[in-house]
Amino acid sequence: MRESSGRPAEHLLVAAIGLAAALPVIVSAIGAIADNWVPVGDDAVIAVRAFDVFSVHTPLLGQYSAASGLSGGTSHSLGPMLYWLLAVPVRVGGSTGLVVTMGLLNTAAVMGSVALAHRRGGLMLAVATGIGLALVCASLPPETIHSVWNPSAGQLPLVALIFLCWSLACGEIRLLPLTALVASFLLQCHLTYVLPGLGLLAVGLGGLALARAWERRQVISAAVVTVVCWSFPLIEQASTWPGNFLATAAKAVSGDATLGPSAGLHAVGRAVGVPPWWLREPQDPVARLGDVVSAPSVWQTLSALLVVGALIFVVALGRRRRRRDVMAAGAIGLVLCAAVAAVAASTPRDTGLVFTIAYTLRWASPAGMWIWLALGWSATVFGARLGAVRAPAFVRPAAVLGVAVVGVLVAASIGPDLLERRYEPAAEVADRVREELPPGSAVSVEAGLDAFDFHAATVYELRRRGEPVVAPFIAPQLGGQYGEKELTPEYVVRMRHGSPDPGDGRVVVRVPDNPQGGAPRPGDPHHVLSVTLTPARPAR
Repeated sequence: MRESSGRPAEHLLVAAIGLAAALPVIVSAIGAIADNWVPVGDDAVIAVRAFDVFSVHTPLLGQYSAASGLSGGTSHSLGPMLYWLLAVPVRVGGSTGLVVTMGLLNTAAVMGSVALAHRRGGLMLAVATGIGLALVCASLPPETIHSVWNPSAGQLPLVALIFLCWSLACGEIRLLPLTALVASFLLQCHLTYVLPGLGLLAVGLGGLALARAWERRQVISAAVVTVVCWSFPLIEQASTWPGNFLATAAKAVSGDATLGPSAGLHAVGRAVGVPPWWLREPQDPVARLGDVVSAPSVWQTLSALLVVGALIFVVALGRRRRRRDVMAAGAIGLVLCAAVAAVAASTPRDTGLVFTIAYTLRWASPAGMWIWLALGWSATVFGARLGAVRAPAFVRPAAVLGVAVVGVLVAASIGPDLLERRYEPAAEVADRVREELPPGSAVSVEAGLDAFDFHAATVYELRRRGEPVVAPFIAPQLGGQYGEKELTPEYVVRMRHGSPDPGDGRVVVRVPDNPQGGAPRPGDPHHVLSVTLTPARPAR
């Protein structure tokens, strides 16, 4: 049952629970800043595109999709809202501004989820949500909860959208504009969020329709928010052919080999079966792929079947008892299970893309947590009815303390970022290149795929400093304005592991780096990145 109070003390209590649950996010962001985080690789590409928002080359779409190499042509994430979010911070605060923004976004998502949980199920559900979210943070790679990378940026906002759509289904029409904003952001972050996002919206809007809770002002406000959020992708679709929407849809039905239905069933078993992903340590890409292509244990399979069966039972019982909130909770759980299965099953079997499942299914951890949370809450509604019992006064500070203890323990367990060893050398490379270039010089930055992290980081630093720069090899990710035809460079910067070629020019900096991503071996010439600078040859 819903427990609510208009007392300021009640609001402060809920805020304290939310803040305690967000401790892993806060500590992670502070740790990244202390470690001198700089955007490298895909993070740097996102930072560059965010910098481009207030320019004549403002992005109309989101991040370049790794699936572009498959049939169906180039595709991107559906929209640029992540770039919009970061556009001011990247110009005002640079790298620190990016981390602070993502920390604030994820903290808001956690605190908002706890507040909505309190509205739906009172103190006990708020506490359980706070503990669950803290544990979810422990199941994700350390950088996920402060990263600007688009697959990571939607992890905790997904939980907020779940609670928003649940509240919509319960008739809270006033949340419709906010739901439109959060859903648009999530759908535009990465293609992996499209199926769960649309499924959640279907449950939320379907519940509103059944409740007949429409209010004209809220509907109009939500429509305006939606139009603004999707204006740039619609402009791109109308001005190009086939456009990103059609290209993405064509890729989804292209017939390329995928992992198939068995992988989908295995993923659901791992996400909700005991032990679920959200209660396990972060996995590397090989381990996550192994989880999906191999069958779960008998116990994990049986427990997953019980969970799915319980969700079906909750929907049926909620309908019978005319408990729209319970019915919606069960429906959301089933939608999330179906989305997990669909995303896993549709993962390309292509050797270069199959390991993307390591990040495209990370959201199965918060989704699995919410499913268990919904089942536990439903049990209290139809069983002991704990939601109807007002907690004694001493329980309230104890609840905050309990969430804080879990939050502190999780925060203390957070390890270094996966790419931490590249932050310092990437910053050194970018600084040395900038120092060696005459101010205002047009420059082309060139590197192979093995130096992508440094390549993109250097382009970001030059772009942030206002230097004219092109990067032909990664122009598809950065945008056409970074192609070789858009600028006549005066200098060329080249990055190469090992010894540079004689024609590469003067070496300006060498930094240790293992192109395979591990720790560089001292004395190994192939574990050294050489960066050279040479005047550009005049075009003939």
